[in-house]
Amino acid sequence: MWQFIRSRLFSVIICIGAAHGVLVVGPKYIRTNQEYTLVISNFNSNQTKVDLIVKLEGETDNGLSVLNFTKTVDVRRNTNRIININVGSENTMPEDLAKGNYKITIDGQQGFSFHQEAELVYLSKSISGLIQVDKPVFNPGNTVNFRVIVLDTELKPPARVKSVHVTIEDPQRNVIRKWSTAKLYAGVFEGDLQIAPTPMLGIWNILVQVEGEELVSKTFEVKEYVLSTFDVQVMPSVIPLEEHQAVNLTIEAYYHFCKPVQGVAKVELYLDDDKLNQKKELTVYGMEQVELRFDNFALDADQQDVQVKVTFIEQYT
Repeated sequence: MWQFIRSRLFSVIICIGAAHGVLVVGPKYIRTNQEYTLVISNFNSNQTKVDLIVKLEGETDNGLSVLNFTKTVDVRRNTNRIININVGSENTMPEDLAKGNYKITIDGQQGFSFHQEAELVYLSKSISGLIQVDKPVFNPGNTVNFRVIVLDTELKPPARVKSVHVTIEDPQRNVIRKWSTAKLYAGVFEGDLQIAPTPMLGIWNILVQVEGEELVSKTFEVKEYVLSTFDVQVMPSVIPLEEHQAVNLTIEAYYHFCKPVQGVAKVELYLDDDKLNQKKELTVYGMEQVELRFDNFALDADQQDVQVKVTFIEQYT
């Protein structure tokens, strides 16, 4: 879900004047409200320095000029020269760069013969967004806790974006709650939503907009709570003999996915004629042992059946 692009690092144009020993490297993309940086290297062994003029130009589809940057630089032999075209300063990058056609041109000066140019790709989106939710599935009555994170192309809180518009919709696209001006603190907004006891079940959506345009969205599911089934097993801990004058039992309670169940077991012992002899109640977490002692119990034959009834109640139900 974390999908951010650092075009300055990964997408570059490379203009090489091999015969002249000059290398120019810069981003392929140009964005609104973001500075543009070029690196010019001079590895020409015949000249101590080269003089260049750098032009960054742009115009809209109808021919209106929206960017015209020009800078003269000299690059000494075996050195690099960094050119930063900042935002908002005089003769630099405008804050609101319009959609259009952009190109960069580098020409030699002072008798140095060099010419390279490249088309740039305009990207209007200068910020990225992320939504974090504390869990993917909720039940009726739960509280949805979420966080909206807004970052610029440098993965920093954007200086110009102070608030966002946040909307939470149910599966039928009904707006359940909205924040028209959710204020960002260091690029982060935190919110919550209390789901109704009888909500519309299905996939809900959190939508974040900036200046009327969608920035990011994320879904979560609301569904009824379904009880997990579990098994209870009761078995003798040891073979019961008359000399023990007791029945020792082991009670095990586990969900089908092997997690132990916590609850209360009620144990009843029946001897002759199905008469209740004694009963006990104990707390069980996965497995527990219990001893039911007799009171001078004597066998009428070589063996005799006794009955044990166990009722288990899960803690949360």
